[in-house]
Amino acid sequence: MIKVTIRIIVILLVAAIVSAGLYALVQNGASSARFRPERQFNPSGANNAQVRPEGFRGEGRDFGGSASIGRGLAGIIVTLLQISAITFIVVQFQKAFRSPRRTT
Repeated sequence: MIKVTIRIIVILLVAAIVSAGLYALVQNGASSARFRPERQFNPSGANNAQVRPEGFRGEGRDFGGSASIGRGLAGIIVTLLQISAITFIVVQFQKAFRSPRRTT
């Protein structure tokens, strides 16, 4: 029982370290782009792009500033399905490579 608990703690620690590393990587990339507006992406390819002061507004989607219960629940359900699928794949992978146990 203690062995299983230690494994779970190690897995959670590794996941936390990887998540923190990815978060730091993304934040460092975003902060360096924030202070150099001349380096922002220009879809037309011209070098003399004008940077809008309001920044990126997620063009193509209009959320209207209101939250939606339906969209929130759909997001939660999709996330739970993804976690379930990944868990199922990991468990099946472990079962496939588990050595047979002796029953003596």
